[in-house]
Amino acid sequence: MKRLIWVRASCVFGIVLLAAMGCGGDKVADSDLALTAKKMVDNLAGELKSELYAAIQDSGVVWAVRICSERAPEISARYSSIPGWTIRRVSERYRNPANAPDDFEMEALKTLAARPANAGDEYYQWAEEDGKKSFRFVKAIRFKQTCRNCHGNKEDFSDELKTILEEKYPDDSAFGFSIDDIRGIFSVKVDWPEGRAAFDSMMTAM
Repeated sequence: MKRLIWVRASCVFGIVLLAAMGCGGDKVADSDLALTAKKMVDNLAGELKSELYAAIQDSGVVWAVRICSERAPEISARYSSIPGWTIRRVSERYRNPANAPDDFEMEALKTLAARPANAGDEYYQWAEEDGKKSFRFVKAIRFKQTCRNCHGNKEDFSDELKTILEEKYPDDSAFGFSIDDIRGIFSVKVDWPEGRAAFDSMMTAM
C-alpha cells in the first residue's frame, strides 16, 4: 500500500513537471488556482503520511522523528522544483526554525484559528511583494490522535524521544497541542506569471 500511494503521487508530480512548459488562455479563476494548489498539498501530505506511518509501524516514534527531519524537507523540495511553485510546512509553534511563518502565513494561521472548526481549513489570496505578484494558498494541519506521539504533552514523551528532539531541535515549541488544534499549515506560493505554465498543465491533467 505504501508503494502504491508513493507511485500514484510520484506519477502526478512527474506529469506536472514534464508538462510545465505548456500554457493556456489569459484568464485564471482564483478557485481554479486554489484547486490545483490543494491537489499539490494533498499529494505532498499523502507522501509524508505514508512514510511517517510506515516508520512508526516498522521502527517506532523515534525513527519517525528522523523521517520528519530528513525526508520531509526532501519531499517538499521535490515539489518546490516545479517552476514558479513553492510548497512547505509552516507553524507558529515550530520545531524546525526553517518552518517559521512569513507575514502572510502568520496572517493565515491567525485567520484559520479564529474560524469555527467546521468553517473550512483553507485560505487563499493574491499578494504582492517588492513588485512581484504571487498567489498564496494554505491548508490547515489539524492535530489528530496519531500526532500525540510527537506533538502532544511533552511529559508523556519517552526519554529516548526527548533526547532526540533536544539534539535536533533545541528550541522546539511544537508540542502541547490538543485534538483539532491547528498544528500548522501547508503553504503554497505560486509566483506569477512564472507558475502559470505548471498551473495550466495541472488543470489539463485534472
